[in-house]
Amino acid sequence: MEAYIPTHNVKVLESTALRPGVEVSVSAAALRDFTKAAELMASTQNIRELYFLCRDDALIAMAKNHGYEEMPFKVLRMKLK
Repeated sequence: MEAYIPTHNVKVLESTALRPGVEVSVSAAALRDFTKAAELMASTQNIRELYFLCRDDALIAMAKNHGYEEMPFKVLRMKLK
């Protein structure tokens, strides 16, 4: 074989929708709560990584404060039928 690509299961948080005008502290608390819920679900399935898909710079900054790290590559998706 000429190549190898590892595969693994992860939990993905996506499509974050904030109510317009919501306070930053409320957004941070919501992100913390969603992350904790995803961590609990992942731990029951022996999943060791969470991914948070986001374009909003303010949310990205909050996510970094909650332990997420910005990845140095683009994420691609394939929908299966």
